[in-house]
Amino acid sequence: MDTNRSRPPSARPRAGRPPPRRDTLARPRKTTLPDLLAAAAERLEALGEPELAAAVRDARAKLTASKASPDNPTLPLYVQRETWERAQAAGSTIDAVEAGFTAFLAGKFTPKPLPRGGDKTRASSRASSQRTAEVEAYAAAHADELGWTPSASQVANAWLEHKYGKPARR
Repeated sequence: MDTNRSRPPSARPRAGRPPPRRDTLARPRKTTLPDLLAAAAERLEALGEPELAAAVRDARAKLTASKASPDNPTLPLYVQRETWERAQAAGSTIDAVEAGFTAFLAGKFTPKPLPRGGDKTRASSRASSQRTAEVEAYAAAHADELGWTPSASQVANAWLEHKYGKPARR
């Protein structure tokens, strides 16, 4: 075996294959729409089309505007699968959670601890960090009346169960 090589193994020529392609613009690793739009804007900019690149960036910003941000964090939910499906069928779950927060802060809704078990699913909604803080402050201030101190997620879960849970049997 020859131990005196003039170049390392990685520098060997690629036998039978063309040299690797050297694009000047990186391709996105993910193929989600926001990633593709960002890559398209970059390519348009490189092609000398700054107006089109700006339009694509604006479209991407509008597309991702409802995603989590410091002021619009994700609110984790753990609800009965049927309840979540009914809430989604009824419309926006974000609006439903907001309605629950409004009813809770107005004293028109008292969340009760939900029973454990059942066919539950993990879901998420959105609520502003200010609104979430208001709900948690109200819950802490009224813990004696409520008998417990629910988090904003627990208030949202209880509201969804109250509004979209299984109808009571007669």
